[in-house]
Amino acid sequence: MVQSGDANRIVIDGSSTVFPLTEAAKRRYLRNNRQAAEVVVNFSGTRAGFSKFCAGESDIQNASRPIIREEIAVCEANGIQYIEIPVAMDAISIVAHPDNAWIDNLTLQELRQIWQPSAEGQVTRWSQIRPSWPDRPLNLYGRGQDSGTYDYFTQVVVGQAGSSRTDYVASG
Repeated sequence: MVQSGDANRIVIDGSSTVFPLTEAAKRRYLRNNRQAAEVVVNFSGTRAGFSKFCAGESDIQNASRPIIREEIAVCEANGIQYIEIPVAMDAISIVAHPDNAWIDNLTLQELRQIWQPSAEGQVTRWSQIRPSWPDRPLNLYGRGQDSGTYDYFTQVVVGQAGSSRTDYVASG
């Protein structure tokens, strides 16, 4: 298409959150267009996808957040023009393991205490969050750093996108 230079191939990359919607759109497009271009749908995460898109390596960017200033500058420097089309809104759930019977809520301040960069290697037990909670290990799981969901979460919880502790189990 436009960026890849191949009119018979459309490359889409970016958010794993948006991936299922894009796959469904691809199937419908191919079903309705027998002579259609080859459509390749990948997911590398919003941030990694924007790197590819702004470098001209993909035609469509799936994202779970809007494009940021730094990415806009790279697109402009590379002559990449784009139109943002919001399709859906992402959501985040904070969950605790069912065996964790002592917790029924967390405040934003407590989440910040857990996830801020200075908590890495320091805040490791539930009793450090609230003294009334047991002295048990705090195991953390979250989105990987190439995820737009990660960017949104860190912006809201820590106050700066892309800024959090890194000693957690990251998902794709």
